[in-house]
Amino acid sequence: MAGPIIKPIVPEEAITVEEAIRAATITPAYSTFQEDVKGSIEPGKFADLIVLGKDILTVPSMEIKDIPILRTMVDGKFVYTNENQDPDQEVRYWDPGRSRFPLLDVPDGEPLR
Repeated sequence: MAGPIIKPIVPEEAITVEEAIRAATITPAYSTFQEDVKGSIEPGKFADLIVLGKDILTVPSMEIKDIPILRTMVDGKFVYTNENQDPDQEVRYWDPGRSRFPLLDVPDGEPLR
């Protein structure tokens, strides 16, 4: 699906996908002195991660939002597996203002709405 071409407001301040990944993973772990237990995938660290349907480093950046999550791992255990393993499936977005989706059960925790 091709959408509108969006140009950054200040192009010289744009970051790469790799920089965005670091900004959401190792950098916050380092800034909270937790880089020894999280922020990267290494033996001995928490294994909290997602398995995506496509490689975010190779798709156009404006299509990253349309990549489906196929599996979610928390503390080394898969807690979610998408029944549809098709990497080209349509991605549905949650709209908190409409609450159209049913309750989600979270293992060992309170249900999410």
